[in-house]
Amino acid sequence: MIGKLLSACERQQPVAASLVAWSLHSDLRRMLRGTPSNAVHMGFNLYNGFASAYRQTDLPDLIQLTSGGLEELAEQARLLDERLRQWLHEQSVSLHEFETLDELRRSFYNDR
Repeated sequence: MIGKLLSACERQQPVAASLVAWSLHSDLRRMLRGTPSNAVHMGFNLYNGFASAYRQTDLPDLIQLTSGGLEELAEQARLLDERLRQWLHEQSVSLHEFETLDELRRSFYNDR
């Protein structure tokens, strides 16, 4: 999803970039729901309901940047990607990334 955000910024599409940033934060909110701090524990949560747990992760707040310049939003999205990868690594989460669909297919069939 960060790739979509970077692409929208690169294409100078502020509305698309804003929508992707909000969607990314929504996904991160769901992820944070399962953390030990359990910052979001109800079905409906306002941004403030999980902002403190989000800030504890030291991830950039892209929502605050959606009304500004796309260059800064793209830079912070790259920083988010870097820090999120580091945070996931610290949580012992393995990232299985594939460059092509063929790599994904081979991995899927090799694991069976």
